[in-house]
Amino acid sequence: MKIISIENLKGGPGKTTTAINMAYILAEKEKRVLLVDNDPQGNSSKFFGYEGIQPNINDVYMGKGNEDILRAAIKETKYKNLNILPSTDDLAGAIIEMSKAGEITILRECLQKLEPDYDFIIIDNSAQMTANVVNAIVASNDIIVPAEIDSFNMDGLDEIKKQIQNIKMSGLNDNVKFAGMLITRYNGRTKIDREP
Repeated sequence: MKIISIENLKGGPGKTTTAINMAYILAEKEKRVLLVDNDPQGNSSKFFGYEGIQPNINDVYMGKGNEDILRAAIKETKYKNLNILPSTDDLAGAIIEMSKAGEITILRECLQKLEPDYDFIIIDNSAQMTANVVNAIVASNDIIVPAEIDSFNMDGLDEIKKQIQNIKMSGLNDNVKFAGMLITRYNGRTKIDREP
């Protein structure tokens, strides 16, 4: 099972669109896919019609990764081979609690329990380096950063790379790696977009 986090510390570069499309394409290729909505905004959940449904990822975090809660929270989508672990704006409360307690391995422990069920898990993350996003990096094999070409995205990329390095050095996840930047918007008329 491969776990891929979609992350950028800037809002609006297409994280959710990337996560949904990547999950869909993998499912179309007969891979068993779970899309994890790890963002309090819950845009992936809204897309699949699971806005505000319970249980959800907030309940998984608050239940400290209880497998019964986890399995109850996973929902089928109308697409074959594609399930979702939906989010809610209540996730903001869980983020505060996890931050206070320093809980950064809950998601990894949960997702490991799903190894027999899925080929890929795609995690759609929020645009802040909060406890839920750190949980996602600790759980992931690869980090993909969707980005527009501008200096603000480059600044965020450095912070993500730093967090990946910190997690590797801490021994929490020796295998996580920055898999690359996915350019979601390009404007050939601007100087920064034309630079190599």
